[in-house]
Amino acid sequence: MKPTMELLMADLFPDGTLEELAEESVKKLCLECGKSLEQKPTGRPKKFCSDKCRSRWHSKHPAPENWSSTRVALCPQCGGEFLASRETPKPRKYCSRACANRARAKKKQERRKLMGVLYDVAVEGKALKTVGVFTVSNTLAICVHEIDYTDDQVLASSNGDSPKWYPITEQKNKDTGEWEQGFMFSSFFILFSEVMRV
Repeated sequence: MKPTMELLMADLFPDGTLEELAEESVKKLCLECGKSLEQKPTGRPKKFCSDKCRSRWHSKHPAPENWSSTRVALCPQCGGEFLASRETPKPRKYCSRACANRARAKKKQERRKLMGVLYDVAVEGKALKTVGVFTVSNTLAICVHEIDYTDDQVLASSNGDSPKWYPITEQKNKDTGEWEQGFMFSSFFILFSEVMRV
């Protein structure tokens, strides 16, 4: 009588089946790099050969359901949904660094466009250039076209539209206590020291 495969397996692997031994051998390999691991007889079995492998594996296999503060958010740059987690100190706004960088570059470009454009304004048939800009917000800038020290006045406009003459006045600086020159534009007192030269 020929020995069957089961009898041969039982003789060769008396402690368990081949599948169990295969599982055991997989458990003894690093999950990230596949190096064999030396297990200690006591304690929890090792899964990784080093902290570097453990860190790499966990960054490739995130488990957001285990994070305590995870929410679904919408990226304002690309419009895609993403899982926002680990939001300290500020809540996450973008799905990735790439989207955050694109949004920041877009804002910067809009700001430069607003500030850096030399507005051609025609006043009394004379073309004027912007000599300085005071940024109020992302969409509003006060453009200084000309400063006339002989008549103590400033030609200024909002975003380059409809320039008007404003008298030069002085106000006391709250921080230094010194008097500084500037002009009142609507409800804003614009200090000359804060006007960016273009």
